[in-house]
Amino acid sequence: MEPEELLFIISHELGHLKFKHILASEVVNVSYYFLNFIPTDTLKNIIINLSFLTFLKWSRESEISADRLGMILVGSEEIASKALIKLLSGLNN
Repeated sequence: MEPEELLFIISHELGHLKFKHILASEVVNVSYYFLNFIPTDTLKNIIINLSFLTFLKWSRESEISADRLGMILVGSEEIASKALIKLLSGLNN
């Protein structure tokens, strides 16, 4: 991987820290723990499904915001795209 692409990846991960995405994930984990105490299975299933869909939406949005920060710091959509393609494909060239 090129140095600029590594900068993008590091900036992306630091973006998660900056935007406190880790804290939000922990809130979701604790919420799922407490959902186990709801006695009615039907209500619990509805809440879990809605919560899960909300979490998936938030998760995708958090990745996009971290990608944007990385792209701003490297200053190039091309470098960001190359880094993401390499990460997703497992290729290094």
